[in-house]
Amino acid sequence: MMKKLLITCVCVALLTQFFACKERSEPNAGTSGEPASESTAAGQPLAPVYSVETETPDFGASMQISYDVLKTGDEALDEALLTQAKNELSKYIPNVSSISAEGGEAQYSVTAKSVYADERLLSAIFTGSYTVYSLGGSADEISGDIFYTANIDLRERELLDGGDIFDDFSAFVRAFTDGKFEGGAQDTDYAALIVPYRAEYGIYPYVCFDKDYFYVNITETGVTETNTLYKIPRAAAAAFLDADFR
Repeated sequence: MMKKLLITCVCVALLTQFFACKERSEPNAGTSGEPASESTAAGQPLAPVYSVETETPDFGASMQISYDVLKTGDEALDEALLTQAKNELSKYIPNVSSISAEGGEAQYSVTAKSVYADERLLSAIFTGSYTVYSLGGSADEISGDIFYTANIDLRERELLDGGDIFDDFSAFVRAFTDGKFEGGAQDTDYAALIVPYRAEYGIYPYVCFDKDYFYVNITETGVTETNTLYKIPRAAAAAFLDADFR
């Protein structure tokens, strides 16, 4: 009886450990369902596989900083993704080290809300919030929502920007202004929303993909900053997207 009980306990423990490790470390397969594989030849796509890791840089006890980062297994690409995440932190909380040194407090938390992967693209949305407290941690603070995206060309193994994704930005602006995108209220002034974005200055909205839609995030500034996602079928977006991402 004791021997059977011992065997049962060992089996349960092993199964528990197996599934715990599987949940934390197994990369997420894209639409192909292929296991992870490395690619070393230039121009060969990475497998549509990724993992998400949480970075918690140490800026001192008063600074609670964490953000998710995609990992692809490609060293240069993963470094670019980490650099992007650090740049976003600096955008929302400039001089984060100085704030800590001067006795201030801050909270910054970003998670990967969604990730889409196919044979060519890896597209992720990151969302979160931040708060910077005045000295002494009083309620006099600056706070807001965080939104950004990451788009990766798996064939070229590079992090894409708007200039890589849009083939005809003017055509995109016309489609958006004409109300071709879903997501706005009935009285949305699409023309006013798109004004801050200028391809000639390299200022593009955050964009992302899934199997059926192309998404554009429009940030509206005011008393509070708001982010709204607008979408259009990828077939309709072919008029203004680069041929590789239609």
